[in-house]
Formats: sequence, structure tokens, C-alpha cells
Amino acid sequence: MSDLAHSEIYQVLVRRKPDDELRLIGSVHAPTRELAMLYATWTYDEETWAELQVVRRESSRAAAFAIDPQAGAEKGVVS
Repeated sequence: MSDLAHSEIYQVLVRRKPDDELRLIGSVHAPTRELAMLYATWTYDEETWAELQVVRRESSRAAAFAIDPQAGAEKGVVS
């Protein structure tokens, strides 16, 4: 069985500057969140990011609706 069979897809979100909105730049396959962060850091190293986060794809759909900067919600709280 391949390693991908035991991995999950993690969305990669970044901010260029601390006050920028989080934006989706891609995804990585990894068995754990820690490895997903490592893979994302290696894969998306073309810029120096103020922040880089990974979120399991399953979790990101619900979180996308929960984050609303217009309503005063804290920006970038995705876990």
C-alpha cells in the first residue's frame, strides 16, 4: 500500500505581511499535521511568508465559513 493511502490532504494558507488576509496557495499530502507543515515550508519556499498554516482539507470547508473579518471575527484562526 502506498504512503498516500495513509496521508491526508492539507490546504496551505499564507500571509505575505502580518496584516494581510490568509490566502490559499496550494495543498500537500501528509500523514500528520507536523509533516504537512514541513512539506508546505519546503514546497512553498519561493517567498518569505509572515505566516504559513496548514489545515486538513476536511476541516477547511467549515472554517472557511467561520472566518469573517467583516463581522469582527479574529482573522486567520484556522485549526
